[in-house]
Amino acid sequence: MYRALFIEQGFNATDEGWLQSLGARIAGGQMPYRDFYFGSPPVSIYEQAALIKIFGDGYGILASRWVFSVEVALSSVLAYLVVLRYARPTLAFLVSLPTCFFTVILYYFTNYSYDGEVLALLSVALLVHSSPRRWPVAVLGGLAGSLSFMAKPTFLGLAGIVLIALAANVVAARRSGDQSLSPAVDRPAAIAYAGGFALGIALVLAYFATAGEAGDFVNKAFFLPRQTYPVGLGFVVWQDMPQWMLAVPNIAGYLAALLVGVLLLRVTGIPDWIRLAAAAALMLLLLYRASPSAAGGLPTARQDAVLLVAIGTLWLLNVAAIVLAVVRPPALRGDLFPPELPVIAFGLQYIGQYNAAGVRFSYYGTFLSIPVALLLLRRLARAPVWRWGDLGVAAPIYGAALLGMAIALTGIVDTHGVVYRDAPRSTLTSTFAAPLLAGVSSTPANTQQVDGVIDAVDSRTGPGDPILVFPDFPALYYLTGRRNPTRIGWFETPQLSLQQADEVVRDLQRDPPKVVVVQTYDEGDFLRAGPPLDYASIPVLRPIYTYVIDNYTLVDRVGDIQIFVPKST
Repeated sequence: MYRALFIEQGFNATDEGWLQSLGARIAGGQMPYRDFYFGSPPVSIYEQAALIKIFGDGYGILASRWVFSVEVALSSVLAYLVVLRYARPTLAFLVSLPTCFFTVILYYFTNYSYDGEVLALLSVALLVHSSPRRWPVAVLGGLAGSLSFMAKPTFLGLAGIVLIALAANVVAARRSGDQSLSPAVDRPAAIAYAGGFALGIALVLAYFATAGEAGDFVNKAFFLPRQTYPVGLGFVVWQDMPQWMLAVPNIAGYLAALLVGVLLLRVTGIPDWIRLAAAAALMLLLLYRASPSAAGGLPTARQDAVLLVAIGTLWLLNVAAIVLAVVRPPALRGDLFPPELPVIAFGLQYIGQYNAAGVRFSYYGTFLSIPVALLLLRRLARAPVWRWGDLGVAAPIYGAALLGMAIALTGIVDTHGVVYRDAPRSTLTSTFAAPLLAGVSSTPANTQQVDGVIDAVDSRTGPGDPILVFPDFPALYYLTGRRNPTRIGWFETPQLSLQQADEVVRDLQRDPPKVVVVQTYDEGDFLRAGPPLDYASIPVLRPIYTYVIDNYTLVDRVGDIQIFVPKST
């Protein structure tokens, strides 16, 4: 597997391990939303709880990354199975192959975005293979779709996407009378799918209702996060796409439009080899500029640029595919896919941009938009030219192969050029001593600090004792087997309210931790290039920090992390 080449590299004590620490709470008998906060639906943390129950201490950080890799590989297989409904096996395989390299770049550890994506792809695969007369398969597709929604709320949009796909199919059939359309998403399939989707949601609600927590679940998983992290209407519609694609100096959208124009539009007198050479030159230039490794743990501007050009190109080609699949000009009929495929592919990529990293992270939603873009270029290369005077719509004969290779290379260059919030790969020369971090490598400074903090906790507490880790490093609860006495698993300030901060203080008074681990820098700033944390200036963290200072004594430092114990000790 491609990801096995780098899966053990890098570790940063921010996001990774958070879901495992919450899964451990469930495995220990707690219920989310009643016993602790989680600002998303529960599928991902129940998945982690099940893995912890099954594998126990064998389920460490590296093992969780292997689970993630299998999940993503399965996503590529499911994308292939979806495309197989519309293309021959060899072609479906070739157009799906670039997804193995492009769909995981910045993160390669367990997270609910990919949990939602693999369930959404399973849902679509079941739906498109459900007809004719196999409505129970469509119901199962709807159930899988509801689970994707229960992994990440944005996947509620999947239900709407299926309805839009149905409408697009109906319009295309009425406009063209194309007898070769043969859609999978017809009215009976869509009704069965919607029924399965609703049933899945009802079952999850019933599960929490049996514990009297249905209201808490709905409020804390869906509404409370929107209150603590409000966004405007423009952000809801487009997220940060205009900022990253169209606002100078971010011109990736314009470069993507140029690339699409070169690939789709033929001008009389300009041979196809010149178009191919121009497209190749543009992508090679962007890839060359993006090739130096990032030192700061996040993509450089040049790495962002080539990634965004690829994402924008897929965006535009999928829009073109929807238009052509609905209009269905006679020259393009035959083996042109029905509108449902590009509608669903575009919809999943659109959903993908709704995340903490915005449109730059939407590559995880391209499992179907990549094959659709390549299928469109292949079809346009084989069809008669659709002309308006000297201008025609036709792809060069090797346009699909060129774009497929460019997408795969973009994923490879950006993936190997960035280790999430850690140093370049060549400097990750040390491994952790902690058992649950075995096999993971990072810089010597990071491994010493993380191992040192774990030792500091282990030497002062026993398994199951309460500790507080503040504000980042949520993995520490899981790595040490210690208990979080509060209902907040990770003090991520945009999703923390003043009311929750006051609740934390009351929890600490009721169940005082034996050790408090306090960070003096934002853990995401692994270079410590920014200023130290000023807790007095962060309203949602100030009450918690004040409680710690008033009731605990600083007894140790591990690097720049402080270790506190109760003053009475």
